[in-house]
Amino acid sequence: MFYRPEGEPELILRLRKMTWTILLWSAAMLAWIISIGAQAGDQASNYCANRAHRAFIGVESCESAAQAGSGLAIGVILAIWFCGFIVLSLIWLMTRPREQVVVHVEGAS
Repeated sequence: MFYRPEGEPELILRLRKMTWTILLWSAAMLAWIISIGAQAGDQASNYCANRAHRAFIGVESCESAAQAGSGLAIGVILAIWFCGFIVLSLIWLMTRPREQVVVHVEGAS
């Protein structure tokens, strides 16, 4: 395994703050996508069943249109996630800690 000096935190706790921010952003977007996917079927079937007699389209066409709309909504959320991920990743890359290199040259004053 890896050598870990006494008192050093575990690897999972040593992650940088921007890493945690990226992970939280991705988890929030995943939860949003799952919630839209879960709600889409229930809401579409209830809406289409209640209004099918008043509409010009049938229940199946109404449900297909609702599923297409949910797919578009998920696509937009994925685009939002990707844009946010790119911005956060650039910040992560620009703020990464660098090891400080000290060069000692003998004979130099």
